[in-house]
Order: sequence, then C-alpha cells, then structure tokens
Amino acid sequence: MSVSSLLPRLAGHGHAELPLAVLAARMKHGVVILDHGACVRFCNRAFLRMLGCGDADVTGRPVVELLHADSREAFLARWQERRHGATQSYTMQWRRADGQSVVARVEPLPLFSDSGEFDGSLALVEDVSDQRRFDEELATARAIIEKTSMVMYRARLEDGLPIEFVSGNVAYFGYLTESLTSGLVGFADIVHPADAQRVLDELHRHVVAGDREFTQHYRVRTGSGETLWVEDRAYLRDAVAGGSVCLEGIVSDVTERHSAELRLRRVLTQTIGAIAATIDKRDPYTAGHQRRVANLARAIGARLGLGADRLEGLYLGALVHDVGKLAIPVDILTRPGPLSAEEFALVKTHVKAGVEVLRDVDFPWPITDMIAQHHERLDGSGYPAGLAGEAIGLEARIIAVADVFESMSTHRPYRAALGRDAALEELARGQLTQFDLTVVDACRTLLASHAGDLNSFWKSLEPPLAAPGAGAEPAAAQDRGRD
Repeated sequence: MSVSSLLPRLAGHGHAELPLAVLAARMKHGVVILDHGACVRFCNRAFLRMLGCGDADVTGRPVVELLHADSREAFLARWQERRHGATQSYTMQWRRADGQSVVARVEPLPLFSDSGEFDGSLALVEDVSDQRRFDEELATARAIIEKTSMVMYRARLEDGLPIEFVSGNVAYFGYLTESLTSGLVGFADIVHPADAQRVLDELHRHVVAGDREFTQHYRVRTGSGETLWVEDRAYLRDAVAGGSVCLEGIVSDVTERHSAELRLRRVLTQTIGAIAATIDKRDPYTAGHQRRVANLARAIGARLGLGADRLEGLYLGALVHDVGKLAIPVDILTRPGPLSAEEFALVKTHVKAGVEVLRDVDFPWPITDMIAQHHERLDGSGYPAGLAGEAIGLEARIIAVADVFESMSTHRPYRAALGRDAALEELARGQLTQFDLTVVDACRTLLASHAGDLNSFWKSLEPPLAAPGAGAEPAAAQDRGRD
C-alpha cells in the first residue's frame, strides 16, 4: 500500500473509507505518514498535541525538522533501513513547539507502490517521556540500593516461600541471585533455625489479620556462615494473574543497631537490679519479695503466651514495682499490727512515688504503667487512679495477682505467713471483680503443677542467673495496702 492510496482514505473521501480517518483521529497515540522524502503528509491530533503544534506547522515539513538535533542522524540511518523494509521500533527525541523535548517510541510500517518502489512510511508514535523518566529514576534507585545492604525481594506466599526476584546486592549476604531464584538456596537455608518458626508464625498472623505492611526482625545465616540480624519491611501484594499472593520486602542489616539496643537493655536491666537491691537493703524483713513477684509474674506471662520481649519487660517491671517504698519510713512498713488511717494513706503514696522515680527513664517497655497500676482492680476499687477493666494493662494485672499471692503466702514481720491455700482463696474470691480470671487461672495452674512446698516452688521459678531484687507486700485487706 502506498502513501497516495492511504491519504484519501484518511482524509475521509468516500463513505467506505471514512472509518479509517475516524480511527486515526480517535487514537490516543500519534499517527504520522511520511512520503518517500520523509516529509509529513498526514498526522492525527494526538501527534500534534504531543508536539504542541497545529496542523499547518507540521504538514509538508521534513520530519527531521521536528526532531531534536541529537536524534536526527539516528533517524536518517533508520530511514535508510526502512527503505529496505525494516520495521523495528526505536525511540527518538522530538522537539516541541515550546522548545521542550519529548521522548517517543516509533513503530514504523514501510509503504511501497504497486510496482514495489518505496513510497514512504506510516508510523505510530507513542510518548514515553514519563516512562523514560521512571526507568531512569528506577535505574538510579537500583544503583544506590546495589551499593547498600538493603536487599529487595519478591517471594510467593507458598510453602517454603519460593523467591521469584532478589536484587543483585544479595551478594552482601554471601549469596548469588541465581541460587535464590532457582530454589537452590531457600528460606530454611537463610533464616536462622532458632528464628525460622517464629518468623513463619508472625507472617501467618499478619496474613490472617489482613495486614498489608509489617516489619519483622530475625537472624539470618550468610553464605559464609556468619549470623546477622536483619530488619524485613514486608508488603503483601496480589499477583496479577493466578489469584496468588506475593510477599515483597526490603531486608537490611541491623546487626550493629541490634547490638546497641542489647547494650542499652543490659544497662537498663542492671539499673533496675541496682534499684531493687537498694530496696532490699533498706527493708531486709521483706528481702526477696520483689524478686519472687517478678519470677511468678514472668511464669504467669509465659503461661499466657506472652513473647520473650514482653516477658522481659514484665519481669523488670515487677522487679521494681515497689520502688516507691523508698519514700515511706521503714518503721511504718515493718511495724507489727494494724496501721492508722493516716499511716495507711501514706503507704498508698508509694505508687505515685515510684512513678516519679522512673518517669523520665525511656524504657522500651511500659514499666512506669506497671508501677502505676499494680494496685488497681478490675472493679475500680483499687488505687491510686481507680482504673477499671481494660484500662489496666495486662502486665499490671499479672503483677497484681503475683503480688497478692506472694504477700499472703510468705512471712511478714507483722504477721505469720497465711499460706498457699489462703492466698489462692483470696484470689478466687476476687477473680472477675478485682483480679483477671485468666491470670488467676494461670497462677493456679502453675501451683498445681508443682507438688513441693512453697520454698521449692519459689526456687523453681528462679532463672539460671537470679537477678537481684526485693521488696515488701503485706497480706489481705489493709496489710496488702502496705506494699
């Protein structure tokens, strides 16, 4: 088909040929017809919009005048190839009427006369400037990422989490892209065995909860056998086809940050231990109370399924839940017999005093909340704020139960130990109204699983390296307020 045979149809001459003109006019991409000398014979409105020109500014002009100077030589080479029937697409930089440039992809179709002579070309011209900028920005981002430890990946949400894509800088962790995408190296080879099940369980919980974005921290084994901590910022994406779900993410090495956090936590733990030891020395009669409460609280928390990090915070909070006793005269705390109303009111101020002592410490756990709430009760009858129900944190509810049990079941200078059964009866009377039923049940289960006496029970709760601590906790009714 030649240019001369196309033009009348595209111009709309004749009833049967009109749809061709309409088609060109409605196309979102440019349509341009060049004669055998590469001059514009026809173009549609999309082409004119792309160049910001009118029809009179374009029709009849050599197409090279519409191209950016950097693309003219390349076009002439392509034009010679087109004279011999070449149809490969290519990208050219065009010059707009306002002087700006636009990058467009050209899909050419050479046209020949009935005698086989080259007679010009028809081409579809698509503005790809935005795509070009996106590709350039993406290439820049990839170049930056390739120089860091931030590894991008995509895996199918299936058994074994097969990897479909991983950025080349996975070499930072000692692996080859091909080994991962081929399945030669998989999830079980990379994630540390001690963390693998936890990672999968957390991932399952996020999927069930409908979370589309989440972060996980775990250890990985490098290709050389080294262990590193990583942060995995993951995203769930619906696959385009097949209805499957993909897990995409950015994994970065946070080993140094993790080590710094461990050092900080170690300092905080030692500080809390020193505070607890100070309370012990000040009040030797009840030495060990805070440690026993902390150990029991941690055991209850574990029974309730709390994670390791939350259990650590619970233990440390319980270890200093009575830090405010430093503001109460020792003779009141250890005095035999009942206290006066004024003395009892003074004892109750230890909660707010404890909060004041630690309020400016930036703990990674809600320790000040545990101190502030461990005397609150579900029915609102506690102190100092009269909180009720879910307004009381779970850690504080656990410490409350451990505190009451330890206080009633052990000896105090102002009364003999009331014993295990009496302590359990007190908790049973207050479950649902004052104490969390699930916490009381967990405490009861722990005691039922230990057939020995209370001394051996307390020893069984001690960690391999017992942390220092102490405190005081009187028994039922007014005695418990003396804590």
